[in-house]
Amino acid sequence: MNDRYDQSKAAFQKIRETFSGSSDRLKKKFKKPAAATVMRIRASIAIGGFVLLVGSVGIAMGISTPGQLRDSVYAMIPASLGEDALPPPATAGVVGYGEIVPVRELSLPSRASGRVTEVLVRVGDAVREGSVLIRMDPREAERAIRDAETWLAGAQLALARIDDTQRSATPDDAARAGASAAFSASLDGAYLEIADTFLMLPNIVKGLGGMLYGGVFPDNGDADYLTAHADRANIENPDANRVKVQATERYSTAKNRYETTLAEYRTTSRVSGDAAVEALFLKTREAATALSDALKATSELHAFVKRHLESHNRNKPLVFQEYEDALVRYSSQLNDKLEVLLAVSEDVRSARSSLQSIDSGTAPRDTALERKEAELQVRSAENALNDAKARLGNYEVKAPFDGIVAGVVKNTAQYVNDGETVATLITSDALAHIALEQGVVPRIRRGQKALVSIEGSEAQVAGRVAGIDARGEKGKDGITRFNVTIALEKDDRIKPGMQVIARFIED
Repeated sequence: MNDRYDQSKAAFQKIRETFSGSSDRLKKKFKKPAAATVMRIRASIAIGGFVLLVGSVGIAMGISTPGQLRDSVYAMIPASLGEDALPPPATAGVVGYGEIVPVRELSLPSRASGRVTEVLVRVGDAVREGSVLIRMDPREAERAIRDAETWLAGAQLALARIDDTQRSATPDDAARAGASAAFSASLDGAYLEIADTFLMLPNIVKGLGGMLYGGVFPDNGDADYLTAHADRANIENPDANRVKVQATERYSTAKNRYETTLAEYRTTSRVSGDAAVEALFLKTREAATALSDALKATSELHAFVKRHLESHNRNKPLVFQEYEDALVRYSSQLNDKLEVLLAVSEDVRSARSSLQSIDSGTAPRDTALERKEAELQVRSAENALNDAKARLGNYEVKAPFDGIVAGVVKNTAQYVNDGETVATLITSDALAHIALEQGVVPRIRRGQKALVSIEGSEAQVAGRVAGIDARGEKGKDGITRFNVTIALEKDDRIKPGMQVIARFIED
């Protein structure tokens, strides 16, 4: 038995010499890895492999005692492997893993609906604050400005007529002129609201259609639009079809009314006559009301599907949150617009009633009041013009700070919705977010020096601890970890998303 043991020991000595020679050759050919973690892993793999080899050979050669096996293992481990590849002592500093993130990242939404006409940047471009990144077709906004200018000119003319009539005409003539001017100015305001309404409605019509039938919001090919979910839910709850039909029918009615009124709006101008403008205003208000009804029905379908999924312990698609946000936004926009349309409608009704009363001889004659009303119309028209000019700026997407373009719409002629993300901007300065186990966190403090290495590269960047999370998070492995933020020195080699190893230097 001892002879076999001596033979095996001699064989292991030869193996050691072989591996030791290989280790020397590899050292000359390859550079030693910089990261201690890589060395620890390699050492573990090497030792484990040798142990398995010893066990197999020992069994074959009849080794029977633990001491013999131990001596054999020691005999076969290369001497160079036992020192350089061991983990660094605790005094060398805490080591953690994480990734590079930008100091600031901002998604830039479109502030208007329309087609992209120019994309002036590419991903990776450095831009200055105020730089124009994207331009959209501004023709509808420019038309709204022209309409507001027409309203203002009409209101100013009406006021001038009142002043001129009061100086040269009889009280009856002055009253008639004032009422006529007020009625004309009210219709100017009505036409401007028609134009403003049709700047807003296309986005809502398209958005509701996307929620119901897909094609607008991202669903990753999973058919996460509401009618598809309702069809699947109908197997378990027959009410799903009723709610779906109500939503789709109201949407169809609203869309048809919208498209018909939009076509009429495109062929009608303010000079088409008072009667034509008043009729178009009424139809526009009805279209907005129908769309509001469709919005409510779509919201009910969304809520129904959401409850159904929750009651069956099924996960809600991520796009449902986008639906919910859009529904809230659309509801706010439509409610505000309907309130304005109602107020304008009352102005038109009141102005027409005053004019009819004067023509019939039943109205009191108060030219001073008529003048005040005309002045109010002028101020309203001025405000509308300023608002229209401000909205024109929404058709350009600008950089809110100096930074790097991390994402941007790719195609011109692409239609984007109000609120849809069209670009992403990040700062050139970067941070490292490092996850540390709770046991080493007490050794970390703000301002502590750290050295960050990019995994797979020899590049290293110095930094200091900028923050430590006040509360840790328990992982699936049951270990609580804290996020430590390192502010890095500026280095163009560092990019967001890179995986890094951080060594925290302890004084």
